[in-house]
Amino acid sequence: MLRLTGFRLAPRVAVDVSLGAMNLAFDSLDRQRDFGLFVLRVVIGGTYVFFGFAKISTGPQAWTQLGGAVSLVGLGSGHLYWGLAATLTELLGGALLVLGLFVRPAALALLLTMALAAAVRWQAVKWGTVETVSGFFYPLSMAAVMFGLTFLGGGKYGLQAGGGGGRSRVPRTDD
Repeated sequence: MLRLTGFRLAPRVAVDVSLGAMNLAFDSLDRQRDFGLFVLRVVIGGTYVFFGFAKISTGPQAWTQLGGAVSLVGLGSGHLYWGLAATLTELLGGALLVLGLFVRPAALALLLTMALAAAVRWQAVKWGTVETVSGFFYPLSMAAVMFGLTFLGGGKYGLQAGGGGGRSRVPRTDD
């Protein structure tokens, strides 16, 4: 334990900083891991529902344009269906995250969707405007969150249909 004593901020006010006390305070947050996963799931899932609903409302022409992203991986046809699949993945996957149902499969599907979106937008980063760079980093960030949820699960707060929602399997440490 590191202890700093005798440091004075003002006359006659001694400061005693203990990293052990700080670690103890953060260790208490470990007991709230499932609540943290719940908040993360609801906020990110709600974001997916919002954008999925916006995309589903735009219609087939927009789905075809969105589905054109699969050309990057060599699929030259079926853009309408790929775009609709990506849109439904966002809408339904986001709803599953919010509800805490099948969190791992939903997160994996969203991870793949966002990884492809980031790959498509990577080329735009060369121009370096704020809009083009954020257009890349948004799906990349969402993919990173989905990567984490794929491994962590949804925590204990949710409807937890077996096999996907499930409690976090991260071992708790008692240091």
